[in-house]
Amino acid sequence: MKKAFKIFLLFIFFWSCATYQPPPPSLYIESLPASIVAEFSLEERILAEEAWETLNQGEGKKAEKQISKLGAQNPIYNVGLAYAYFLQNRLQRAEEFFKVALKDLPDMTLIHSGLAQIYREKGRDDRAFAEFREILKREPEHPWAKQQYEIFKNKKFDESLLEAKAAIAAGDTEGSKEAYLKALYYAPQSTEAHLVLADIYKKENKLQNALVHLLAASSSEPENTEILKDYAEALYQAVQYTKSLEIYEKLHNLEPENKQIMNRIEGIKNRLGIYELPTRYNSIAFSEAVSKEEIAALLVVKFNGILDKVPGTPPVYHRYCNFLGITIHPSSNFLGYSGYLSQSHFSTEKNCYPGRDGRNSPSFNKLFGKERIQVYPADPTRKNPNLRCCLPQLLL
Repeated sequence: MKKAFKIFLLFIFFWSCATYQPPPPSLYIESLPASIVAEFSLEERILAEEAWETLNQGEGKKAEKQISKLGAQNPIYNVGLAYAYFLQNRLQRAEEFFKVALKDLPDMTLIHSGLAQIYREKGRDDRAFAEFREILKREPEHPWAKQQYEIFKNKKFDESLLEAKAAIAAGDTEGSKEAYLKALYYAPQSTEAHLVLADIYKKENKLQNALVHLLAASSSEPENTEILKDYAEALYQAVQYTKSLEIYEKLHNLEPENKQIMNRIEGIKNRLGIYELPTRYNSIAFSEAVSKEEIAALLVVKFNGILDKVPGTPPVYHRYCNFLGITIHPSSNFLGYSGYLSQSHFSTEKNCYPGRDGRNSPSFNKLFGKERIQVYPADPTRKNPNLRCCLPQLLL
């Protein structure tokens, strides 16, 4: 009797195992798109609505039979079967039918929401997140996708940050970079992740990579002066002086009393050959007498606009003013320079050239051109008649 009872219990156990089916997954299934259903015949519409009601009741097998009656040419045939297979826990089959449906209807959010749930069920978080994004691209206020997106984003972002910090603590730079980049996949506007990555790339002397993340961080927080300072300095170190100057000038507006910023701006302008002409500059050619500083100013402007810059050398007006016998001192308050020019460097001959050492110099000819250097008769009533004769040419 006992033996028979044990056999009966074993039979019941194995029978229950053989017939057990896991509960169907809890699915979010959108309503059928009205624009598509409107094209159906009356019979197709009735079949589709009955099948969708069955899907929402969680009866995958019954829904499969109902959808099959619509035929493979029907627009909701593949997506309907995908949901039916999903409810039967036939995830691979469901994924295949969702992908087929997506080829024909790439903008249907009903398909993207199904794929998102498939990927989430399979643990393919990156793919699931991408599908949530696809839905929000098409419907930014989609209530279900928006909620799922935020939950998923926060969870995965926090996990990635913890992973990145653990890698840094372990001295694993590559692991930390990978984790921070993963964090940015889930939260592209994360200032923290961008700044840490920028710092890592700067230490590796990969300035272009660092600049990408500093630009993103400054875009997220445009009034954060500390980020702007890091960005401006990185641009400067990368020899992107024009962009660096733009950011430093923005910083100057935010911190007008910051002397370090002012000095950096001045230094960049000197590198770029940028200067501001005083209002009295235009009146030099018409003045009764010309000072040494004014001669230097004219040369600075003329040389800087014509001669090519050579990296690693002094500014062109330094080199050529020295060639012409002019010593330039940065201490002046006229264009930032003062010059000392002896009258012997200009002549009152038919053509107005420099003195003996530079009379037929190609450099001088490049600057002014022989055909344009015409004599202006010396006027003994002026203080420096010999210098006066060449001023109009300098202004050309």
